[in-house]
Amino acid sequence: MEPRTRHLPGGQGAAPRLRLGLLVAGLLWSLLASGSGPVGAQGGAPALLVPMDNVQTDHCRAYGLVYRLLEKSTPNIFWLLNYRGGSFLLPDDEGIIDGARQAGVAVERLSADEVGAILALITEENMDVVPLEMAPRIGLYLPSPHSPDVVAGVLRYAGIPFQVIYDDGILRGGLSAFDWIHIHHKDFTGQGHKQAGGDDDRELARQLGFAKTWMMKQRVAQTLREFVEGGGFVFAMCSAAETVDIALAAQGIDIVPSLFDGDAADPQANQKLNYANTFAFTDFTVMTGALSEYSDIDVPGAGRGTTFSLFDFSAQVDPIPCLLNQNHVRTLPGFDGETTSFRRSLIKKSVVILAENNDGVSVRYLMGYLGKGFFSFYGGHTPGRTVEDYRREAPGFRLILNNVLFPSAKVKKRKT
Repeated sequence: MEPRTRHLPGGQGAAPRLRLGLLVAGLLWSLLASGSGPVGAQGGAPALLVPMDNVQTDHCRAYGLVYRLLEKSTPNIFWLLNYRGGSFLLPDDEGIIDGARQAGVAVERLSADEVGAILALITEENMDVVPLEMAPRIGLYLPSPHSPDVVAGVLRYAGIPFQVIYDDGILRGGLSAFDWIHIHHKDFTGQGHKQAGGDDDRELARQLGFAKTWMMKQRVAQTLREFVEGGGFVFAMCSAAETVDIALAAQGIDIVPSLFDGDAADPQANQKLNYANTFAFTDFTVMTGALSEYSDIDVPGAGRGTTFSLFDFSAQVDPIPCLLNQNHVRTLPGFDGETTSFRRSLIKKSVVILAENNDGVSVRYLMGYLGKGFFSFYGGHTPGRTVEDYRREAPGFRLILNNVLFPSAKVKKRKT
């Protein structure tokens, strides 16, 4: 597959862009010549490579190794886009080697000449070098730290710390404590996942002064949107990806039938939806009378038994989607969820499609920009549930962990 190039909107307020890899490569060449930084000219092993191809013994924990170094403000950490599955270049340090060994993560010691050869290859191929500078402050949208969550599980496995925040914390301004927020198997329409008696947030809504749960959830969705506009990062999976956009389009509109909140939905709800307020989807229809579906965004059949393919992007022209798609395989097995996949015809033209399903109708993975920030949606509930799955189904989990590390990457405004 040829590298996929897609130019994102420019102008004032345009999407942030990663520093061009050739400039970073030039910086690394200067470090090589001066004997400083991760590729010092003195000694036989001036850098460590964390390979992310099939040689890697634990892909998920490799992200944790990198994150913990960023937590310690370790300098000279680089992400080598499209080089051996999106490998990492780290300083040569016995402590790092020991930490990798304890985590079961494969690392390779490189001489200065070997690092130079890698950089030469990067300047010639569809590759890039991205500096990673800080550990993002990670928040998961959960009622408590003990609430079950797929991303919480893989973060714990990888050794990446996080905090939880829920509706009350969000509405009291708590998002300012985070760089990156994950929302997963949640219903922002206020219908309790369309299960009778499934509304666990009714009392919380009452305590916060809302007459109905859907009113609170709509306010939370709008606050998440404002978080992204101000420069935050939101990563959504499963039902959260679909219902947060429904809640944004339905601001002030009752779309909840009497079965779930005691009074009828607005019969003109679909005619009143404001698609300009959503993250990713447009022209969808809310299914107020359905007992399980939220809208026609979801394509439930595009899950288990299907496959989805990652698009290849130019590492130097479109480094952000390229970064989010770093993987050691390009075709992955599908998996189910309350919202499994996204109907292609309902995706906004400004959104970048990262992976499509093999049904010709639906999309598994997408991203976009809003104001100063970024959002990414990934369909389905989980690639797996066990420790063994974190290894066996690592390609699916890597797409989650790429998003976790993305705020670490050095970014700048696009000039065009």
